[in-house]
Amino acid sequence: MSVIYPKITTSFLKLASACLTIPEAPTIVGAGKRAEAVSYLKKKGYKKALIITSPSIVRYGFTDVITEGLKAQGMDYIITTEVAPDPTFAIAQSIRKKGMEAGVDCIIAIGGGSVLDCSKLVAASLVSKYRSVESFAGLLRVFKKPMEMIAIPSTAGTGSESTFIAVISNSETHQKKTMVSPKIVPDLAILDGEMLTKMPAKFAASTGMDALSHAVESYISTFNRRKTHDKHAPMAIKAIFENLYTSFCEQDNVEVKNKMLLASYYAGISMNNEMVGYAHAFAHQLGGVYGVPHGEAIGITLPQVLEYNRKSAEKKMAKLAVYCGLGTQDMPADKLADAFIAKVKDLRDSMGLPAKCDKLKEEDYDMIIANAFKETSVRYPVAKFMTKQDARDFLNAIKG
Repeated sequence: MSVIYPKITTSFLKLASACLTIPEAPTIVGAGKRAEAVSYLKKKGYKKALIITSPSIVRYGFTDVITEGLKAQGMDYIITTEVAPDPTFAIAQSIRKKGMEAGVDCIIAIGGGSVLDCSKLVAASLVSKYRSVESFAGLLRVFKKPMEMIAIPSTAGTGSESTFIAVISNSETHQKKTMVSPKIVPDLAILDGEMLTKMPAKFAASTGMDALSHAVESYISTFNRRKTHDKHAPMAIKAIFENLYTSFCEQDNVEVKNKMLLASYYAGISMNNEMVGYAHAFAHQLGGVYGVPHGEAIGITLPQVLEYNRKSAEKKMAKLAVYCGLGTQDMPADKLADAFIAKVKDLRDSMGLPAKCDKLKEEDYDMIIANAFKETSVRYPVAKFMTKQDARDFLNAIKG
């Protein structure tokens, strides 16, 4: 594939993105703050809530304070735990049908990225009852304001509580489709550190690396929105450097969990405005072809992508290194960039995440490269485009 093609398509992407106004979801932050979802909805006059969550969230009792609060306020609700990892249009359609039959007028989504993404689709489809749920997939295909939705994330990684993107799978082909619209940004994000206290350490590590990649890749992209570029991404990166390892080690440290949730939220906003890059494009292939969990795949690809971008994004990485206290402004830019890349690697290694992909096979290289290039060419304004040989070298470097 020629490098000219993605340069042209991403130029159009940047032009189109510059015309979008992407709202930032208001936030409530703090341990136990999920209970405030009830007063928020009551104050706005809503009568019946659709709670979309997962079986584990209910099992841990995280929904109790909300359901009890709704009862105390005289509000009705229904609850569904149908959403599984990689949610499908069929699941969204089933939840939509239940919501319509029950006459709900608002949504409380409590869970990880899969729950929040599915809830965004349900929220959009409930106010457009004559359209199929599949019709909302694609770019800017949500025409009405979705049903009021509160997002309460249970992971500090996807940033779905702040993004204008939702990923849904086709039930039969398992092909993932993306719904993209500023209208689907949740109306309120409640960042409650208690929600993360049941998360296994390995999962805290991998989701944290995903959040880090959102912030880092968006920062080194070539699309620099003045309003967000020097604000959200650096704040997210610094917070993750300072808190992820502690979050990994201390399951019950709610204060640190709150900080990680806020970092993930900021990284999501940064990704909204400046997108990601090759770390995600190749991580998606490691996940799709070999079943490598996304956060682990990111831990493998992100440091190598930074090595590839060492020259093209050196000044930006140097700036991040200074901001994060890894060096001083009087140090050479290349040394600061080295320190930043080393910090990313050290953080990954300290939590025992893999540095290589043992499943990667050379006979799959052409397919992986073609798919990664296709994803990059239509989505990501990367700092430096790869040639096919660059991509083969990249895969050799991450091959176990």
